[in-house]
Amino acid sequence: MWVIVLSGLIHYLIFRKFQEKFNLPTTVLTMVEYYIQWILIYMTIYQVMFDILHKVVKKIPDILNLDLSYLINPTYLIIAIFPALIATWITIVLYKVYKKDI
Repeated sequence: MWVIVLSGLIHYLIFRKFQEKFNLPTTVLTMVEYYIQWILIYMTIYQVMFDILHKVVKKIPDILNLDLSYLINPTYLIIAIFPALIATWITIVLYKVYKKDI
């Protein structure tokens, strides 16, 4: 967890320099923030649904012989994507606080 927060802080410091040069509008940053939040919500719901489906299929192996290998394992998605999304979200929030937009 601390690695993600530290990554977000470093990302924020780099982003401030980027903003000095390119100056993205606050509305763009807000949209990126919303996309990140919705992706995190979607992935969490996907993981819960996947886990429930996996438990049901395990309990009824004779009736349903489903191969769930075609579904992307949400654990791998979360390990790969969540830290980057959370670090980016921290960056945007810190920048908005810095600019006093929050």
